[in-house]
Amino acid sequence: MIKEESEMKTAIYVRVSTESQAEDGTSIDTQIEKLTMYAEMNDWKNIEIYNDAAHSGSSFNRPAIQRLIADMEHGEIARVLIYKLDRLSRSQLDTLSFIDKYISRLNIPLISFTEKLDTESAAGQMMIGIMASFAQYELSNITLRMQTGRAARAQAGYWGGGSRTPFGYDYIDGELIVNELEATVVRDIFNRYEAGISLTKLRDELNEAGHIGKSRDWSFTTLRQVIIRPIYAGLIKWKGVIYEGRHEALISKEQYDNVQKSILVRQKRAYEASGNSRPFQAKYMLSGLLISAYSKAPLTLDQRALRKNATERDKYYVRPRPQGASSYTRNYTSELRELDKQIRPHKIEEYEALVLFEIAGLIGTVPSAVKKIDRRVETYKLELTNLDAQRSRLLDMYQLDAITASEFSERIEVVDRQHNSLLKKIAKEEEKGDEQGTENFKNVFSSIPEILENGTYDQKKALVRALIEKVEVSATELIIRWRFTEQ
Repeated sequence: MIKEESEMKTAIYVRVSTESQAEDGTSIDTQIEKLTMYAEMNDWKNIEIYNDAAHSGSSFNRPAIQRLIADMEHGEIARVLIYKLDRLSRSQLDTLSFIDKYISRLNIPLISFTEKLDTESAAGQMMIGIMASFAQYELSNITLRMQTGRAARAQAGYWGGGSRTPFGYDYIDGELIVNELEATVVRDIFNRYEAGISLTKLRDELNEAGHIGKSRDWSFTTLRQVIIRPIYAGLIKWKGVIYEGRHEALISKEQYDNVQKSILVRQKRAYEASGNSRPFQAKYMLSGLLISAYSKAPLTLDQRALRKNATERDKYYVRPRPQGASSYTRNYTSELRELDKQIRPHKIEEYEALVLFEIAGLIGTVPSAVKKIDRRVETYKLELTNLDAQRSRLLDMYQLDAITASEFSERIEVVDRQHNSLLKKIAKEEEKGDEQGTENFKNVFSSIPEILENGTYDQKKALVRALIEKVEVSATELIIRWRFTEQ
């Protein structure tokens, strides 16, 4: 039931989060006093205070703002009064989202006392439009700033952050601090592996001891991740480049190097023992390319050594555990899991033969369109800088009344389109790497017959990776996702 306006409330929303705000004239009492007086001057009745004292403006997870939103949704609010826009949120993006999601959708006026903003007025609508323009501009910059920030942190010797702090450290105030309990375990792992103990035996012994410092059991994979990470030698790795770290090392660089050499020696022995003639350093032709057609989870190499009187060979299989697909599908359901189970293990050679057969079918053809990857990041960034300057000039002109509001909106829209286009190009470059031009791609096509007939395994592997993005595997077929558009 929709209430008459006389029955609806004039909502006064107030918030402070720090003592300094309470002392600089924006205290709760000051906000309530001025906003109440303003409401009475405009003859707005039925005033209700929504008070979020001592709550941060970094999110909308605040009791009073949530109560206000509920009352707005129930049609109980005639208008919302605030002292200043940042009382809603410190983030301009979040403030704009609140206005769009509740104020505009529910057609409830928002009045800001300090900014003299009323969303029902033409001037208020124009200000919201300008806010939206700058909010989108800020949003589109976030990804670029994050990438730049991580690279800068790495170069300065800081860990780039992430969902999991490296075992052996705590992440405090932006720095890695040694966790002595976990660090003891890390040093023990390196010492024992260097002394010749296998990862399998190490895993079993650590778990029998109660996997100190970990909430879950150690696995072969997690142990291997420990011994290959340069971070424990006081180093930071970012996109293949090693930097000197500012954090305290848990082992010496010499020990780290010795362990890496030991890993290669042991792996080579294991592959020689398994009858695999290929050196370990050469990855398999389809490593990282095979994925489930159902869940998009990667097929994983099951490295089984040849046994006496046995015929087992290395095979690909989809991990049966949900963790194996969790990062590739948001909802790894039981249905997807059952579908993945239908994908039977096959020998590496069988998959490789099928893929090479499909490539042979390309002989004599030419791609109609190649997925070009331009490597012009620096040029794009320079263009972004020029657009930033252009945006600032437009804002100055608007504030000085050198251009009208409509001219400002039209011209800023053009700048925004160019800006977003450049950001998309940069994101594509960062993701896909160096340019693979059309002529180069045609050369790859012309080389197919010779490589398939006389090429080495590594040459065939390079050919596969030049032509194929992914190979989707179902229970009945392989679906190849090419790096080009077929004629």
